[in-house]
Amino acid sequence: MNCVLCQLSEADVVYSTDHWRVVTNHNQNKLGKCMVCLRRHEKDICNLSDEEVHDLWLIIKKLKSGLVCCFRPDHFDYAFLMNQDAHVHLHVIPRYHGPRVFAGIEFQDSEAITERRLPEYLQTQMMSVLRQALH
Repeated sequence: MNCVLCQLSEADVVYSTDHWRVVTNHNQNKLGKCMVCLRRHEKDICNLSDEEVHDLWLIIKKLKSGLVCCFRPDHFDYAFLMNQDAHVHLHVIPRYHGPRVFAGIEFQDSEAITERRLPEYLQTQMMSVLRQALH
């Protein structure tokens, strides 16, 4: 099986439990955009165990709190979008009414579908800030 989300490097993980791993999205078109990925390979959210579902809710609350602490989003979008990666994962997308500055760089929220890949040093810095907030 060649599943990208099954092969996540621990270096990419900002928080984990027995059932889930939190990673920052490579596309940071919305500052702090993350994914909560199931540790085991599964294609359908309806096949999650009760324990996995319970653990997911705990992680969502913890991640939301950490993102609020780090970036002060105004609200959140949550989406199970498994169009490209057929592996259960939840997108947690902070949304902003106005610009935010992180590490001296301005991020502007937009309804436009864009791609914004950060330089490696900045992605690493964002992951470090989130790790601290989540632990």
